[in-house]
Amino acid sequence: MLFALIAGGPTAGIATAVVFAVYTQIENHVLNPVIMSKTVRVNPLLIFIAVLIGASLGSLIGGLFGSFVAALLAIPTAGALQVLAREIWQATAPDQPQESPPPAACSYHRSATAGSAAGVQGKG
Repeated sequence: MLFALIAGGPTAGIATAVVFAVYTQIENHVLNPVIMSKTVRVNPLLIFIAVLIGASLGSLIGGLFGSFVAALLAIPTAGALQVLAREIWQATAPDQPQESPPPAACSYHRSATAGSAAGVQGKG
């Protein structure tokens, strides 16, 4: 940015500063929540809200450094809270029938052949 200001004049310096500012805002407010949500498997909106809350709480506790650390810790904290909420929700939900795992290939073929063999013997 300083190089653009010196080499290209004030217009190039201002244009470079605007491009950097726009890029930084897009990266911080759009790309990071999306990437982190796929990594931690949390909704991007929840990531965004968690980072905002973490930065706000961190700035109250420890100024600039505290807000940075709290914003970094907000993402894994949001992921952990989501897992806890899901487990509590499933534990308190009314009993639902559990899906049984699909049968193994060998036992399926054995039962299919046994049934067809029994059907052939009954007709003969």
